[in-house]
Amino acid sequence: MKGFTLIELLVVVLIIGILSSVALPQYQKAVKKTRLMRLAPLIKAMADAEEAYYLANGQYTPFSSELDISWPDGTLAGAATDDGYLRFSDGTVVDLLSGSSYLTGSASAYVMGKTKEGIYYIHYLDHSSSPGVRSCKGDESLCKSFGGEAFNGGWKIP
Repeated sequence: MKGFTLIELLVVVLIIGILSSVALPQYQKAVKKTRLMRLAPLIKAMADAEEAYYLANGQYTPFSSELDISWPDGTLAGAATDDGYLRFSDGTVVDLLSGSSYLTGSASAYVMGKTKEGIYYIHYLDHSSSPGVRSCKGDESLCKSFGGEAFNGGWKIP
């Protein structure tokens, strides 16, 4: 007789099931982390543009259209809108007006991005209570994986 017995096949299926139950959560975490870190350069560019606007005008801009920044082709689901939100085709949303950032010297002036999983990447502007700080909120285990320390209900990203 050639071939495998039913028991051998069941053992192989069981081993595959155990391995996939361990690997799948790690894979999902890696996907979430990648989506979050894709926001970093966009948020940094927006924060830099806000700081340039602040230097010229003495306050942060209330409208994304006033920023000297261009968006990557094919990523926006709609044009840069004056309601302060940028909606991307992958479900990511960037909120330019978070914390009333247009107010001069606002303690909570920041630019914030949110992935479709509801994880936030926040970059505090230079004229806020936490100048230059980047933080993560929404998935504690994912945010902790960046290192850093607890900060304002989330985690600082070093």
